[in-house]
Amino acid sequence: YLMSLKTVHLAAQLACDSTSEKKYADMIADIEPKVERLLADDYLHKEYDRTEHMQIQYHVGEYDIKMGKTARMTERLMKYFVPMLDSGATTLNECCFGEVYDKVTEYTGKKPTYVSWCHGWSAIANVLLPMGIAGISPIEKAFDRFLLKPDFETYKTFRCAVPTPKGDIAVKFENNEFSYHIPEGSIAEFVYAGETKELSGNGKISIE
Repeated sequence: YLMSLKTVHLAAQLACDSTSEKKYADMIADIEPKVERLLADDYLHKEYDRTEHMQIQYHVGEYDIKMGKTARMTERLMKYFVPMLDSGATTLNECCFGEVYDKVTEYTGKKPTYVSWCHGWSAIANVLLPMGIAGISPIEKAFDRFLLKPDFETYKTFRCAVPTPKGDIAVKFENNEFSYHIPEGSIAEFVYAGETKELSGNGKISIE
């Protein structure tokens, strides 16, 4: 519900609808502290860790990242996302364990119950891995400004590219050196060692 409120608040901003923008801002101000109190004791993980639905797994994985537990997020993908691929799935199945669904090319005509064979949420790894390991997430529309907060503690080497309307954001971390390419027109807020600085263009940073 809180995420929905933030989405319609952003839509009101983009539409220059100041009345609706204030309405949703007030609702967010009321709801968000209550949600934060729930999350403070690891609520999502305790309640929903074992759900088979990929939509909830995405929210729990995103929450893992927010709590600084990116290793737990990658363990989640290995536990739930990888088995879906290993099952021979030819589409993005709605659920991540249990019944192995018919392949699209071998569909038997069986009527699905709650099952979807084209479930966008089941592509969660494409969002959670760049967000959790490379620390890339948008601050402004179209990644005009974005957060760049890599997890150098947990992961000693990684490469990542995130497509944006202005071009790919690309990063690499190897041999204690962090390299980045930021497309023209975008700015990164790079967070490292408790400090934040703006980055643009191409560059390398030594990570001790």
